[in-house]
Amino acid sequence: MKKYWIIALLCLFAKSVFAQEASKFNIYFTYKHSLGLLEKNVIWKTKQDLYGNALLIKGMYSIDKLIAVGAGFGTDVLENPHYTTFPIYASVHVTPFRHKKLFFYNDLGYSLNTKISYPGLHEELGAGYKLMFKKHFGLSFNLGYSLRQMRNIRIEYNDGRKKNASTTRHSLSAGFGFVF
Repeated sequence: MKKYWIIALLCLFAKSVFAQEASKFNIYFTYKHSLGLLEKNVIWKTKQDLYGNALLIKGMYSIDKLIAVGAGFGTDVLENPHYTTFPIYASVHVTPFRHKKLFFYNDLGYSLNTKISYPGLHEELGAGYKLMFKKHFGLSFNLGYSLRQMRNIRIEYNDGRKKNASTTRHSLSAGFGFVF
C-alpha cells in the first residue's frame, strides 16, 4: 500500500511540474534556422544553398485563453548571398484547440535600414508548441514559413551596369527557445 501512495504522489508532482499555465505576459527568446526555398530578384532566381539563422526576442500578452498579442525584434542573417536584417514586428498567437500547448502564429513587420542591414518586409506564419515548467519558465518549439524582402540591394549586371533593386526570399524555418 505504501508503494501506491508513493507512486500517486510522484504522479501528482510530475503533473504539477509539467502542466504549469503560462502567465499573462511572457517573453520569448528564440533561435531559428531557415532553409531557403527560393530567392528572386530582377536578375536571378535561385534555389541553391539558401539558408539563414535568426535570434529573436518578443513579448506576448494573453488577452484570453485563445489569443495572445505582442511585439518583438531581432537579427536575421541570410546566406548565399549574404544579407543581414533587423526586423521589428507585431505577433499574434492563436490557440484554437483544447490542447493549450499548441499554437499558430503570425509575425508581421519591417526590417530596419542601417549601414549593415537591408530594409524590407518580414513575415512568418507557423505553428508552435509551448511546454511550461513553471509560470515564468518554459521551452518553445516552432515550424514556419517565412518571407523576407530586402530592398536597396546593389546588383551588378554582366555588362557592368549597377542598379539598386530588391530581392525576396521564401524559406521554411525551425526554431526553439526559452519562454520567461
